[in-house]
Amino acid sequence: MNGIKIQTILETAYPLYLAEAWDNVGLQIGTMNKEISSVLISLDLTQEVIEEAISKNSNLIIVHHPLIFGNINSIKTDSLLGNMIGLLIKNDITLYVAHTNFDNAEEGTNYALANLIKDKNVVRIEKLDFEQDEPSTGRILVFESPVMLEQYIHHIKKTLHLEALKLIGNIEGMITRVAVIGGSGSSFINLSSTRNVDLLITGDVTYHHALNAKALGINILDVGHNIEKNALHLVVDLLKSNEVDVDIFISDIDTNPTQNV
Repeated sequence: MNGIKIQTILETAYPLYLAEAWDNVGLQIGTMNKEISSVLISLDLTQEVIEEAISKNSNLIIVHHPLIFGNINSIKTDSLLGNMIGLLIKNDITLYVAHTNFDNAEEGTNYALANLIKDKNVVRIEKLDFEQDEPSTGRILVFESPVMLEQYIHHIKKTLHLEALKLIGNIEGMITRVAVIGGSGSSFINLSSTRNVDLLITGDVTYHHALNAKALGINILDVGHNIEKNALHLVVDLLKSNEVDVDIFISDIDTNPTQNV
């Protein structure tokens, strides 16, 4: 199958205009105008992921987090970035990125996470947007009746297979409205406050953002940035539903750079 068809499918479901202004999405390395042997999907690109693609005969890698953000003045193959770029080109592997356009899509990252962590007490899911006419971003889970935060934390840890997470706030508090933002959602703390959110579930919350949330009375569960891996199956489902007739793999590599000790 020609990669242009796959690109069209991706950009129909996750239009590039949905990406944030600072982001770098779409084709990053190589060409889509070639026959695709198989597709490997990963949260991040590492050398191990490239080696996995080679072993699986995948000449297209779709990642969530961009390899290239800013301008590149040179490609030095003895650097980490340059080595990965060289390895991709040498092995004719195309790199395609679906990042904040995937997050902001109607059925993207936050859609997947919200539906994953909802439980029987959730009666509806609302959108958490900065402006009404802006792209869909986060989601708000609305509970039928208040739930103890400690009880919901147990549900989150079990559902997301987490041994530990960070809590900012009162574990003995009650929650009725839970905002879900994949990746780093600190910029949504003030908005969550205006939307009467009791709990914000996101990743990469810095110390000063945590202080701000505590002052506003918002509980935060920092579940880690890599929790977005739970949305990658949507890309597989999208391609298969559009009759992409090549093997499609989700990477076996755990790219999370942190670990519990």
